[in-house]
Amino acid sequence: MSAQSNAAYLAGFMDGEGSFSIVKTYQIKQRVDGSKVKNIRHHLHVKITNTNKTVLDWIVEHFGGQLSNKKQVREWKPKWDLTITGNASMERFILAIMPYLIVKKKQAQTALDFARLHGQDVPEERDRLRQIMLQLNNSSQCHSKSVTTNTPNMDESVLKIESELTGDCESEPAVT
Repeated sequence: MSAQSNAAYLAGFMDGEGSFSIVKTYQIKQRVDGSKVKNIRHHLHVKITNTNKTVLDWIVEHFGGQLSNKKQVREWKPKWDLTITGNASMERFILAIMPYLIVKKKQAQTALDFARLHGQDVPEERDRLRQIMLQLNNSSQCHSKSVTTNTPNMDESVLKIESELTGDCESEPAVT
């Protein structure tokens, strides 16, 4: 496979199984004089979780990253996390897949903008990008909600599935 084919495959995998997120952490440091200061930091996370280690090993081989085993629920398959670490690696990773992303293109652009802030003391901009990422990720979650009907107490033969009626994320608030 060519580098372009690899990037396109990975973009599809990232669209389905990956995530971009910006997290905000707080650290309380005690100064020498006994006073405390709250240190706020923002971190970019680029991650893929899957139960197929072989494909994640392929991604590590071609694009880098670190693989870790997720804590397993006894009756479930083992899960693996692939995390892209380091701003330069994240930037290369995002630039490689961005032309081929469909679902997470805006998240990728926001993540790229964040990665490019490395070394700059701009907490307001980092928080602004975090808010954008939260909105993008929250709006995409409606596509993963379980399907429900909007016709309670009806005969099952005439029930309509929400997605058949209006499409994902377009239902009325009264849907149960």
